[in-house]
Amino acid sequence: MKKDVSQLITIIEKALKKEGAEVKKYSESENYFTTADECLLVKLSDSEYFSIMINKEEPYVNPNTSEKVLPSETFTNFKERKI
Repeated sequence: MKKDVSQLITIIEKALKKEGAEVKKYSESENYFTTADECLLVKLSDSEYFSIMINKEEPYVNPNTSEKVLPSETFTNFKERKI
């Protein structure tokens, strides 16, 4: 796992723990695996459970246009929905 992904995971993990959540990493599990760069299991203080998958954005081919789309283009062109 690259250093920048590892740093991102650490930031998320510390923020969740600061808010009182329990956090477990799939990478530290003996019996669960994931193809994501990392997956975090989170138990909030009110006993709700979540999983957070972290994947590095990779270029992909748009099936409608057959054009290659770079992660930087996706980020730049991202538009938030107006509510």
